[in-house]
Amino acid sequence: MARILPTLLVLGLLGGTAAAFAVTEGLKLEKSAITNTKVSKIVAPDSGSNSTASIQFLLRKPDRLTVEIVNGSGEVVRTLARSRSARRGTQQFLWNGRDNAGKVVPDGTYRPRVHLAREHRTILLPNPIRMDATPPLVRLVSVSPRRFSPDGDFQREHVRIQYQTSERARVILYVDGDRRTTVKRYLRAGKLDWGGRAARGLRPGPHLIRLRAYDLATNVGPPSRALSAFVRYI
Repeated sequence: MARILPTLLVLGLLGGTAAAFAVTEGLKLEKSAITNTKVSKIVAPDSGSNSTASIQFLLRKPDRLTVEIVNGSGEVVRTLARSRSARRGTQQFLWNGRDNAGKVVPDGTYRPRVHLAREHRTILLPNPIRMDATPPLVRLVSVSPRRFSPDGDFQREHVRIQYQTSERARVILYVDGDRRTTVKRYLRAGKLDWGGRAARGLRPGPHLIRLRAYDLATNVGPPSRALSAFVRYI
């Protein structure tokens, strides 16, 4: 009997370990209640094309959903759905970057969280949403030469506009309040040559040049100061 007890103890331990391993592996193989998540990477409430963020996922079984947006500390800033009945299939929710009181949330990183009532599970989606509600600023540094002649004789055809921005941004050129052209690259500082064929038809005399910037989140900033350029046809 003294010899049998240790053997039985070892067998019992091995059996328990095997059972625990089987349960663990079974949990690993269990499919997630939601899959195919697609979440917008950025939201900017007053921007052109990122005013709302989309949260989309596939629900494997019917359930009652509570969908929330939480900040980096795990605090709920917005409830998009509360105990809403949902069928299996694709679910989509939109967030406009505002909290439950309708105020724009601070810039930062947020994540969607989904509670499944029937599954008794809460899932924090791994997809971060970057909130960017700060418009970029642009400083018009210089316009040179201040007199130019866009008449096709290849002499003083262009003006060179130098600028600086508060963040990486594209700049838009306005002449006398009319939009003329846009820089293609996102820069913190740059230069823009404008004139020649693009400026032909401007009346002789002074014209006001201003810039505006828009960032990667498509926030558009306020106009810069105005500098004048004098058109003279020779």
